[in-house]
Amino acid sequence: MDLIRQLLSPDFMPHGYCYLWDPWIVWLHVVSDGLITLSYYAIPTPLIYLARKRRDLPFHWPFWMFSLFIASCGTAHLMEIWNVWHASYLASGVIKAITAATSVVTAVALLPLPPKAIALPSPEQFLLVNLQLRSQIAERDRAYTELAIQKSTVAEVRMAQEALRDSQAQLSAIVQSAMDAIITLDSGQRIVLFNATAEKMFGCSATEAIGQSIDRFIPQRFRLDHVGHVRRFAETGVTNRAMGRLPALWALRANGEEFPLNNAKAPPASGLMVAASPENALNLLESSRMS
Repeated sequence: MDLIRQLLSPDFMPHGYCYLWDPWIVWLHVVSDGLITLSYYAIPTPLIYLARKRRDLPFHWPFWMFSLFIASCGTAHLMEIWNVWHASYLASGVIKAITAATSVVTAVALLPLPPKAIALPSPEQFLLVNLQLRSQIAERDRAYTELAIQKSTVAEVRMAQEALRDSQAQLSAIVQSAMDAIITLDSGQRIVLFNATAEKMFGCSATEAIGQSIDRFIPQRFRLDHVGHVRRFAETGVTNRAMGRLPALWALRANGEEFPLNNAKAPPASGLMVAASPENALNLLESSRMS
């Protein structure tokens, strides 16, 4: 309390005496200082509100410094009104000293702030970055869509491959269980398929036969004729081995034994089917049934 009395003690003449108590001068200063005080007290309110609500701002401390500085200035003007009638110059001086200290600290603290504030992205830069992010998101979505389509295509290919394998397995089962001896040749007259009935008929396993030339199972004396038939068929696409007018067909077993196909020691109702590639082959179907 003593400190407050000492601060507010009127040891000097009030300012009113300096103004000679002229009402115009007195109220000019009082009203002006009053409006300045109200404005200085009002300005920090939105600054403090903004600093409290936007804690994510990179530089929120200047708002508090400005608020303290402006409030101190408002208090100094309030003391000017008080000193018109009460000469509390010590209290006024203390308030001005606080205002001066606040001003100096705020000014020094603000010196390194402009370069940092200038380095902050502008709204246009934020907009550009936002557009770039949207473009990247769109590209990512397109990539995901293409990837989904590719996955769907891969799944379809796998399904087709599985269906093909199933068909091949079914065909292989049919061929292997056929009562006829079935031999398939490639364009070079090499055996690529040799079913179980052909193994029994020629006395040779499929492992040994596949990859071998068909000449292995044609007697030596017929091989030149066979080559001629293949050549003529490759050139003309026509064979003179008409069904119903075929001479006796002879084959050669693995042990070197020749045998006529129409007397082959094979399962009943069996015969020989030779299928060659369409590019360069006999492509004939020869079948002789046992009586």
